[in-house]
Amino acid sequence: MRRVSALILLVMWLALTAGATEPGPALRPDHVVVAVRDLASARQTYQRLGFSVRPGRRHPNSVSNAFVKLMDGTELELLTAEQPLDRQAAEYLAFVQQGEGGAYLALAAGPVAEVARIAFRYGLRSKVQLGHAFDILTFPDEPDLQHVFFIQYHDRASGPPAHRVHRNGAAALAEVWLDGGQTLARLLLALGGRSVDPPAGPDGLTGPAIRVGEATLVLVPPAGHPVRPRIRGVTLRTRPRVEAGGLIPSEEAHGVWIRFATATAPSPADGLPDRPAGD
Repeated sequence: MRRVSALILLVMWLALTAGATEPGPALRPDHVVVAVRDLASARQTYQRLGFSVRPGRRHPNSVSNAFVKLMDGTELELLTAEQPLDRQAAEYLAFVQQGEGGAYLALAAGPVAEVARIAFRYGLRSKVQLGHAFDILTFPDEPDLQHVFFIQYHDRASGPPAHRVHRNGAAALAEVWLDGGQTLARLLLALGGRSVDPPAGPDGLTGPAIRVGEATLVLVPPAGHPVRPRIRGVTLRTRPRVEAGGLIPSEEAHGVWIRFATATAPSPADGLPDRPAGD
């Protein structure tokens, strides 16, 4: 607890001393990647938990995925790899060997080249990968940031609204709880995040909280995972007049806990852009 309190104070100090943030598009969460051993089993689990799961596709490197899309444009991506055909597939296989769970938080903050420039100012090494549908920026040489990447889409087609309606009422990504410390906090604050009062998590879990867009990122001390930092859990806001469904433990949701919070304001309207079909 003393370590958490010290980290909270540090993030508050960083927020006060960071100065003006860089101008640009608002920082916001895009999606959380949940790495699983068996995609078909994970899809069945999430459907049983009341989610509508949209199929993805199998990529040439043996990576396959499926999506839980939410009304605010964010999503959970269920993902598996079958063979270590490239670095990405090998990393996912190594990850799930240590346990299924939240492998990545993807954030949007405008052009990834600008994010790379800001990260460089803070002494952070990054890698930009340009693609047809989107560009991404990762931190393969930064141990504290290997569970975070930034994404910029070139075009996002609008998908069927039915894919974003869930029996359990989930409508928006309200909180993401992830391993993190000073390095991640400094970068988020530099990109426009703002320090807020930390919420309480399951079993008294807490940590420094940074507001990004309409969501809150809660940074908790890394739990010493042998592979790298992870995403611990998420809080999903439900549609108005839908009673929140409590907490789904991580062992019942393939390594990430999921809790529900009742909406206090109308959820975003349908018709928000989707990721390109079949990503």
